[in-house]
Amino acid sequence: MLIPNTTLLNAKRMLYMTHLALGDFVFQGMYLRALKKKYPSLHIDVWIDDCRDRPKAWAGGRNSALTQWLESVPFVEEIYPIVASSEEREQLIQQAKQCDYDIVVCIATTRTNKYAEIVQNIGQDAFTVATRPSSWVSQLLHWHQFKKINAILDLNDDHNKHISAIYRSRFESIFGTLMLEKEDLYGLRLSVPESKKEAIETSIANRFTHIGPERYTALKKVFINHLSTTEKRDYTWDQVVEVMKGIEAKQPNTVFVLNVPPNALDNTHSQLQRALANSSIKAIAFSAVNDFFELPAMLEACDLVITVETAIMHIAASMDKQQVVLMRESAAAWTPLRAQCILRAERRVDEISARDVVMACTPLLSKL
Repeated sequence: MLIPNTTLLNAKRMLYMTHLALGDFVFQGMYLRALKKKYPSLHIDVWIDDCRDRPKAWAGGRNSALTQWLESVPFVEEIYPIVASSEEREQLIQQAKQCDYDIVVCIATTRTNKYAEIVQNIGQDAFTVATRPSSWVSQLLHWHQFKKINAILDLNDDHNKHISAIYRSRFESIFGTLMLEKEDLYGLRLSVPESKKEAIETSIANRFTHIGPERYTALKKVFINHLSTTEKRDYTWDQVVEVMKGIEAKQPNTVFVLNVPPNALDNTHSQLQRALANSSIKAIAFSAVNDFFELPAMLEACDLVITVETAIMHIAASMDKQQVVLMRESAAAWTPLRAQCILRAERRVDEISARDVVMACTPLLSKL
């Protein structure tokens, strides 16, 4: 292990730095929880800013969702969010320097030199760990940004392994053996507040009031997540409509919840009205517009999840929800640890036919 056990035992405060997305935290979070259990007196803070010169369009939504999730877990204390400018990042650095960290650890697969510079800046008197750049050219160009780092993590990842095994290797290379909680074996399990569950259940019931209470109780609810952050991982609108029609033909007592980003909610409402105008299909558009926990609460309320390769498939797996996952073969390392059916495409998710999705869902819905 890169950090001596005595250093960890004597440390009071540690900063963990990484470029984090929701799917990453499903797996990294379970090892952070295990680290806290191993060293209960260690105060763990998390830096999720990705050190980009210009933030991506989706950064705001990711920032809000991640921060809310991180704030809810008992093993994380202070959170340093994704920033919108270099000036904001400098403010975070100065804030972190005031904390007098005993340990500063960074695991990064990109912009490693920028992270290493920040690690040195924040952890001038700390035991520091950073990730070595993957190319020898970067190692030569940025050697000075690593010269004062106490320990360097080499990412000799076996990309034939599952991402959970890769994260285990990285964490245990730094911290030694970590024992996962039983509930985290399939990813960090989300704890959804009861108030959110009740609010979502009420919201769904209200939106299907025209069906009648007795019939509503017998409905099977299917959650569909067809959009990601890149087109090659998206399922098309026409395919989604075809899937709903195919499932409804075989399971008439089914309703659909379409998950979309907040900025697409109104447009999706209109699309549904046009597409289903002369149909008996019952569907609503949904987005977690108020806070992140509306999403897992909706997953909890639904009977089956159909999703493309986004964090939702990992959150659903950690919650033990039945799901059909649509993935590219190149993303095999990110296969959810628990899913009833995985449909794979060679290059693009929309290569998977709607017919195949319907066929995969039918036996799962029949068992409900």
